[in-house]
Amino acid sequence: MVGSNGSGFWPCPFRRFHCCPDGLVGAKGFPRLMAHIKSHHLGSDERKDSLRCAIADDLNLFTSVCEALRVSGQWLCGECMCPHAFSRACHHEDKVIRFVPGERDEQGFIVGITRPGVENVDTSSEELGVDIALLDRVFSLPIKTVKSIPLSCRMAFAQVLTAALDKVVAMPDSVEAWVRLLILPRCTLRVFKPVGRQDKRSGNRKTGQCLSIQQSLAQWGDREGFATLVQSLFDQPARGVTDGIKKGTEDDNECGGTNVKQCLRKVADGHFTAAVKVLCSSGVAPLNKNTLEALVAKHPCMPPPSMPASLPSEPPLVVESDCVLGCIKSFPKGTSCGRDGLRVQHLLDAFCGEGSVIADSLLRATSAMVNLCLGGRCPRSLAEFVASAPPTPLLKPDNGIRPIAVGSIWRRVISKVAMKGVWKEMAKYLGDFQFGVGIPCGAEAVLHSANRFLNEYHQDGSLAMLTVDFSNAFNLVDRTALLYEVRKRCPSISTWVDFLYGQPARLYVGDEYIWSSTGVQQGDPLGPLLFALVLHPLVHRIRDRCKLLFHAWYLDDGTLIGDATQVANALDIIRAEGPSLGLQLNIKKTEVFWPTCNGVKVQEGLFPQGIGRPMLGVKLLGGAVSRDAEFISGMALKRANCAVELMRCLKRLRDPQSELLLLRSCMSVAKLLFGLRTCQPSLVRGAVSVFDEGLRGALEDIVVCGGAFFGDLQWRLASLPTRFGGLGICTAEDASSYAFVASRAQSWGLQDHILRECGGDVLDSDYKSALDLLHSSLPDLDIGGFYIKDTAPPKSQKILANALYG
Repeated sequence: MVGSNGSGFWPCPFRRFHCCPDGLVGAKGFPRLMAHIKSHHLGSDERKDSLRCAIADDLNLFTSVCEALRVSGQWLCGECMCPHAFSRACHHEDKVIRFVPGERDEQGFIVGITRPGVENVDTSSEELGVDIALLDRVFSLPIKTVKSIPLSCRMAFAQVLTAALDKVVAMPDSVEAWVRLLILPRCTLRVFKPVGRQDKRSGNRKTGQCLSIQQSLAQWGDREGFATLVQSLFDQPARGVTDGIKKGTEDDNECGGTNVKQCLRKVADGHFTAAVKVLCSSGVAPLNKNTLEALVAKHPCMPPPSMPASLPSEPPLVVESDCVLGCIKSFPKGTSCGRDGLRVQHLLDAFCGEGSVIADSLLRATSAMVNLCLGGRCPRSLAEFVASAPPTPLLKPDNGIRPIAVGSIWRRVISKVAMKGVWKEMAKYLGDFQFGVGIPCGAEAVLHSANRFLNEYHQDGSLAMLTVDFSNAFNLVDRTALLYEVRKRCPSISTWVDFLYGQPARLYVGDEYIWSSTGVQQGDPLGPLLFALVLHPLVHRIRDRCKLLFHAWYLDDGTLIGDATQVANALDIIRAEGPSLGLQLNIKKTEVFWPTCNGVKVQEGLFPQGIGRPMLGVKLLGGAVSRDAEFISGMALKRANCAVELMRCLKRLRDPQSELLLLRSCMSVAKLLFGLRTCQPSLVRGAVSVFDEGLRGALEDIVVCGGAFFGDLQWRLASLPTRFGGLGICTAEDASSYAFVASRAQSWGLQDHILRECGGDVLDSDYKSALDLLHSSLPDLDIGGFYIKDTAPPKSQKILANALYG
C-alpha cells in the first residue's frame, strides 16, 4: 500500500518499472507524486502499454496504484493511461469516459481495467431472470424518471442506449435484449431523492442527480450492477390506487394550492398548454373510484380479434434515418412518457450536447430498431407491454371522460413513422368523404360547406340535415374489421398494426391495470387512420344506397344532407350495419335539423324516437350551422365567457411573468380563433367585446395590478406584435376582421369538393359581407384576389395579419 513517510514524500507504486529513482536504496519518494508518474512512467505509449498490462495482472500493483490515485485526488483512464482529477472526464474521439464516485470496489480509481482476480463476467443475466415477469414487475411500479438528462450525462446515456439498441438489432428474437431496452430508462434516469437538508439545496440536488445517473449508467453493463439497479427499483415505496384516490379528491382541487405549484413548474419547463389545464382543474379527471369505474366501462372486455387469413401483399415499410429523426422532433415540447419512463426529451438530449459525438451511431441503431418493429421482428410476447399505456382521463363538456392513452415513446415514434409512410395514399382513398385524416383545415371546410349549403337551400322544406354521433366510438370499434382493412388498404404497415392490436394491451391505472381489448387507443398516432379505415366501408354503403347532396365525415362525426327520406335511409343503414363494426349509434346526441319543413320529416316512423330535433341550428365540430343570428351569437358568447373565466384564474399564480406567458401563448385570442374563423364577423361582435374586455382586465392586473395608468393607449400598444414593441397580445377585434375571410379562402378548394354533388353559390351572403367588413378595416389592401378561388392566396391569414399590423 502507498503511504506517506511522514515528511510529505509519497512512494511511487511503479518503483519497479522504468528504472524509477524511487526504487534505489535510500529513496524517500516524491513530494509531487503524480507529476513524477506522468513524466517518468506515462511519458510514452510504450511505457503506458507495459503498465496497463502489469496493472491488469498484479493485484498488489492494482491496489497500490488505486491508493496513490486516491490520496492524490485523481483517477486513471485505463484506455489512454492518463490521470485526471475526479471532476474531469477523459475525452476520446468516439466517447467520453468519466469517473463516478462510489463505484464498485473492484474498479477502484482505475476506469477501464478490471481488478485482477475478478472475472470479466458475461452480461447474459440468466440468473437475474431478465424476462417477461421482470418487465411486468417493473412496469407496475410508479414512473420516476427525470424530465431532461443533465448535460454531463448525455454522452454516457447515448453510449448505453446505442449498445442496447445494437443488441436488439443483432438479436431481435431475444426477449432479454428487448426487456433490457424497455427498462433502461427506469433503471438509469431515476429522479434523485435527497436524504438530508444539505442535499435538498438546489446546487447539491443537481450535483446529486448527475452523480446518480452517472453511477447508474456505469453499473448498467455489469451483471451485479444491473441486478443492483433492478432491485433498487423494487425497494422504492409502492403507491397503490388508493393513494391516487386520496390525492384526487374534490377538496384538494377546490383548495387549488397544489394546482398553482404544479402550474408554475410546468411554466418553468415551457409546457404552457399543460400548465393551463392544471390551473383550471378542468382538464383531467381526478383519479378516484368514479373515474376508475368510468375507465373500465369505456374499455369492455372482448374476445381476441380474428387475424387476417391472407398475407400482406406488400413488404413491410422501410424508412430512412432522416424520417425517424423528423418524427422524433415532431413531438410537442413536454410530451409525457409511457410506462417505460422514456421521454422524447431523453432522445433529443442523447442526440445533442456531448451525445452528438455518437449521434449518427445512435440514429442508425434507432432506425434499425424501428424497421425491425415495422417488419414484425419484435417478440409477440412483449406486445401487451409495448402497446401498453397509462390512460389520461380528460374531462368532456358533458362531465364524461375521454381516455387518452399515453403510450411509450418507442411505440409512438414507430406509429408516427408508419403514418408518415402511408398518409398520402390513405388521404386519397378516404378523401372523398373523410376529412379528419391528413387534411389541413378539414373541420373548418366541413363547417363552411354546411353553412354554404344551408344558405343556398334553406327554403327547400324537403331537405333534412343529420348529424351522426356514435357511443364511445374509438374504444369500441371492432378490431377484427380493423386488422382486415389495414391488411387490405395499407399492407406495408399491417404487421405493426397486428402487433399492437392483435391481442389485448395493458392500460395502467395507478399501480394496477385494466385491459384494452377492443377499439383503437386515443393517443396512438395511427388511431385516427385506423378508425377511419373501419368506418369507410359503411360510408361507401351509404353512398351506394342513398342519394345525398352533402356527405362528409370528420372522424366519427358525420354530416348528411339530402331529401328527408334518403337521409332516413342512411340512418337506418348506420343503425343496422354499424354494430357489426363496433359502431353503436348514440341516438340521444344524433340530431335532425332543417329550418323549413314540408311535413315529411315529422312523419311518425321516419326517424327513430328520441332523436334530437333542434329548431334553430346545430353544433357541428365546435361551430354553428344555422341561419339564426341569436343561435350563432349565443354559441360564440358562451365560448368567450369560458375563455374569460379561464383568464381570471391567472391571479392565483401571483407571478406576473408566468401569467403573461400563459396569457400570450394559451389564453388570448387562440381560445376564440376557431369560432372567429368559422362564424360571420357581424354575428360575433358581442363575443368579441366580452372577450376583449376580459383580456384587457387580465393584462391590466398583470401590468399595473389593477391600478391606474393603463388607458386606451397602453392597451393598444400592448396588443401590437412584439416586433413592433408590443406584448404580442392579439385582440379578438383585430382577429375578427380577417379570420373568417382567411379560413374561407384557405379551404375554398376543399369546400367545393365537399359540395361537388350540389354546387352552390361561391360568393354567398356570408362571405360577401365578410369581404366588405375586411375592406372597411383595410381600405388600402387590394382584396380582389379573394373573390376568385384560383387567385385566393394559400396563406391568407398570414397575409391579412401582416397587412393589419403594417
